[in-house]
Amino acid sequence: MNRFVEVNRPPEADSASLCGEIGRYYGLPRDAVLVGPGTASLLHGIVARHAPAGGSVVFSEPSFFLYRWLVEAYGLTHRAVPLRDYRHDVAAIGAAITQDTRLVLVDSPNNVTGTTISLPEVRALAQRLPAGAVLVFDNVYGEYAPERIESDFGSTIGSGLPIVICRSFSKARQLFGLRVGYLLGAPSLLRAVGPRVLRYDVSGPAQAAAVASMQDEESMRRNVRLMAAAVEEAAALLGAQGFRVVAGHAGSVLIDCRERGPALPDALRSAGCDVRSDHPGLPDHVQLLISDHTTVGRVRAALRSASLTGAT
Repeated sequence: MNRFVEVNRPPEADSASLCGEIGRYYGLPRDAVLVGPGTASLLHGIVARHAPAGGSVVFSEPSFFLYRWLVEAYGLTHRAVPLRDYRHDVAAIGAAITQDTRLVLVDSPNNVTGTTISLPEVRALAQRLPAGAVLVFDNVYGEYAPERIESDFGSTIGSGLPIVICRSFSKARQLFGLRVGYLLGAPSLLRAVGPRVLRYDVSGPAQAAAVASMQDEESMRRNVRLMAAAVEEAAALLGAQGFRVVAGHAGSVLIDCRERGPALPDALRSAGCDVRSDHPGLPDHVQLLISDHTTVGRVRAALRSASLTGAT
């Protein structure tokens, strides 16, 4: 049996083989990769490492809820920049960067709307950072975006700009329960500002599954196609009933309920859909999370129960 999955033995230290596999995938050296127990944990470690020096953190709002939670938990100040037409307001994010900025956190696709920001825009923001600050490009939903940008990761990391790229095995690779995430960045930058990850923080089974996933691109692409089809179908059902929807690239559909009241969100919940409706800056919007294609059937049931004609 492969020693990765012999659970009575320690996992491979520092996820060395997995780091090598990820490095080969992106054309990066192994020390440009840092693997940890999920991207949330890696983001936690980055914020925690910056907390003792104080300063501010810039992020869009809404975005991944953990940004605000971590910043407030560690007593850092924050500058939350409202989205503009459901997208990152790049100019406003740049204007929010000051000499006390320590971190800029940019999720693309955005965790709530699924809209994206380009790597040239990311690099332009990083050029505005003061010395010692870092921009985290949180790209955990990157495989779902129509523009695959991985081929530009190497040049972005090699540019000398303080950019760290965050990716995950949880989403398109469907390994959420195993908790494996990773950072890509210049080795010196990861050492200077990256989170502290202990030698055995990622289990042997998780490492083995992640390595297998990196070697199975067709399964990942199939997962992406299935998710995209489910998002598109759910968005079409809702749009046909007059709802304004943002069918982004983060495995969810954002629904504008301002003109229709709470009937739909309540019906979606009753039908067993996973919905969130507490996003700052987006009152009367509900985010429908698409778990798999069965969500579409639950959306149909919700539309029927909400007495919206034409739902079939």
